[in-house]
Amino acid sequence: MPSPRARTQSRMQTYRFAKLIFTAEDGRLRHEREELETNLRPQAARLLQHLLDNAGEVVPRERLFEVIWGDETVVDFESGLAALLRELRQAIRSVAGPGDLIETVPRRGYRLNAEIDQHAGGRQNARRWRLAMLLAALLPVLVGTGYGVWLARDSSDVHQPAVFSLAILPFDDYEKPADLPDHVGLLIADTLLAELLTRPTKGLQMLGRTSLRPYLDRNDVVSAVADDLGVDLLIEGSVSGREGGEWRAELRLLDVPPGRVIWSTTAGSGADEKPEVRAVAAAMADELAKAWPEIRRQLSSD
Repeated sequence: MPSPRARTQSRMQTYRFAKLIFTAEDGRLRHEREELETNLRPQAARLLQHLLDNAGEVVPRERLFEVIWGDETVVDFESGLAALLRELRQAIRSVAGPGDLIETVPRRGYRLNAEIDQHAGGRQNARRWRLAMLLAALLPVLVGTGYGVWLARDSSDVHQPAVFSLAILPFDDYEKPADLPDHVGLLIADTLLAELLTRPTKGLQMLGRTSLRPYLDRNDVVSAVADDLGVDLLIEGSVSGREGGEWRAELRLLDVPPGRVIWSTTAGSGADEKPEVRAVAAAMADELAKAWPEIRRQLSSD
């Protein structure tokens, strides 16, 4: 059976949508009236083509991984896809395309919202026609044997184990004790990520800090990360000093959108203890790993 990537490459190559024209063969994307155009890199072109082929449908992240990279070795699929989506959205805006063309559907995937010219990549009409012909052929058999009519459902609606993506923001450092290292908030976030990767957190995929870098100075970082990177969960936190030389780090786990706190924990060191950033991060990672099965169950039932 041909892979999704091979099937994508064999379809019609030119698409008209949202006043834009996309030629998949060379990755050229241009406005149909204004003299604006750009050339997409091959991976971004494959991403756009697959979204166009499934316009109006939610495309799971897992399917996009296979379409874009196939059997290629990619260290961090989540970060790679997030960066590719950001690149594609910027390219669309550069040719005066709508900024909301690609919709992030939390915990499911992505959907391209546009009408596609039926003469340019009319896969959906062809597929609906084939489905109608199949049902017409099967209907007498199914009714005659008493089984009824089986209605095909989109593969995105089939229940699959819930997988949630997580990003960790640098912790804010308020009144940091002098004996803590500089940039302790960034150090805790990086160490926490490393510790979580060694814990049993089934169904939790973590993004590296590189994907977050363009958003760290934004006031709307929570909504921007949720929209652009498709992140489901976000960790933020703070580091603060206390009287007597104590210091504590507070971790908050946010469900995005809308950014509500769904879980929190604290860890720190006493006045007579040497500040150990790794120990504090490890303690928070232990608590989150312990609580994660219940958090996942509650999120999946929402």
